[in-house]
Amino acid sequence: MGRIAILLFSLLSTDTPVVDNYNSDFHKDLHLFADTSVRKSYKSSVIITAFDSNQKSNMGSGNYFKVYRKKFILTALHVVEGAEEVVVTDKGGQIYKATIKYKDTFRDLAILTVEEQIKYAKPMEYKIPMGIERGKEIAYCGHPDGHYFTCYNGMISGTSNQYLLLDVFAWPGASGSAVFDRSGRVIGVLSALPLSAPTGFPILIPNIVRLAPVLHLSPDEIWEVINE
Repeated sequence: MGRIAILLFSLLSTDTPVVDNYNSDFHKDLHLFADTSVRKSYKSSVIITAFDSNQKSNMGSGNYFKVYRKKFILTALHVVEGAEEVVVTDKGGQIYKATIKYKDTFRDLAILTVEEQIKYAKPMEYKIPMGIERGKEIAYCGHPDGHYFTCYNGMISGTSNQYLLLDVFAWPGASGSAVFDRSGRVIGVLSALPLSAPTGFPILIPNIVRLAPVLHLSPDEIWEVINE
């Protein structure tokens, strides 16, 4: 419990209100005419923190979804891989213990569940597009470099083996963010930033981002996973 309390103190102030049900107070700063992709990514965004056996933590992003009234969190597997404990933090500073229900090492995907309803995140209906094309506009909300719940937009620029490539800004801490198209459908999850070494030293390229697609995960398949 000590490390969870430290996490909460480091993320948010102590005067955060507590409510019993989903609350939209933290979503009132969204622009009235913000794109659907931005609205859904922001409202469903949560912070994922994974602790290993040495109590070292790894922070990433995730998003809250529902399928047939069952709720779950989508994130990148490398955010939670090897963790002994995983917690989810919402915009109000509420913390929930999470269980890893699904792992896809090939695509770097993970599905988490929590016992309680997350109060300060809205579960979005899980819908996937029929197809994915270059040039399609996208958006995500994540926590790059500790900048919590920040929104970014870009487009699909290409493919790389089993992944898609995005032209969008990202940085460590954004991994695990669900990426939405303009209709509000989920395309995939931010997986990694490619490395380049034009000067002989590896560097991150913040505007070429690898995306793990979720087209193979239908609502029915996710329903089966979270009910196992």
